Amino acid sequence: MGDLTVKHNELSADEFIFMWESVWGQGPSYEQTLLAMKNTLFRVSIFDGEQIVAMARVIFLCNSVLCRTKSHSMRNLVSLLMKLKD
Repeated sequence: MGDLTVKHNELSADEFIFMWESVWGQGPSYEQTLLAMKNTLFRVSIFDGEQIVAMARVIFLCNSVLCRTKSHSMRNLVSLLMKLKD
């Protein structure tokens, strides 16, 4: 694992769609995704170099987390996300 970079409130619609499709297949439309980003309270994205590897959105009081399982374990990513909330 390389150096991870955490970005706050910078998750783009394209990155969201990429993460969605890497987990579930066909993603929402670009317009739907822009609306989702507009109605998100807080966004966190994690990059390994230039590659996005995880993201989280806080929607009202709920969390939605997508993780690519490439070379990163879910435990490490969740641990990193939990540290951000402290």
